[in-house]
Amino acid sequence: MFIRSPKLAACALSIAPIVASVNKLYGNWLSQNARKVQDALAAANSVAQETFSSVRTVIAFAAEASECDKYVDKINEQYRLNVKQLYMTGVYYMFISTFLVNTIVQGTLLLVGSYMIQHGTLTGEVLLAFMLYQGQLQVSLDDFRTLAFSKKCAH
Repeated sequence: MFIRSPKLAACALSIAPIVASVNKLYGNWLSQNARKVQDALAAANSVAQETFSSVRTVIAFAAEASECDKYVDKINEQYRLNVKQLYMTGVYYMFISTFLVNTIVQGTLLLVGSYMIQHGTLTGEVLLAFMLYQGQLQVSLDDFRTLAFSKKCAH
């Protein structure tokens, strides 16, 4: 891309620091939230295990409703964290992946490229080839980002 049009390549890469910073913040948040989700599920399982292991005591003190409420609270916390993660993932993909990378970068490349074509420093064929290369690069980077986030969540 830099060989065909250094100015367009610099324009396309100008968004990289912003995307990298947001990806880092999102990845860190995703990792922390995944840990909280796992901790909430572990707490719910702990309440259930504790209740079942001492079921006679729970029944003797008529504490079934109290133990059930404890379990429901832990499950609701895990559910709330999962919904929060889904919401943040939707906002991330809406803003970064769709708006910033696809719309803003493509629009800027078309704007700068058409300006360069008008002034005779670029041909339409080169702009088209550049846009296709940039699209292929974007798909590869999206695949890499998805793989990186899925590995981060697995830990």
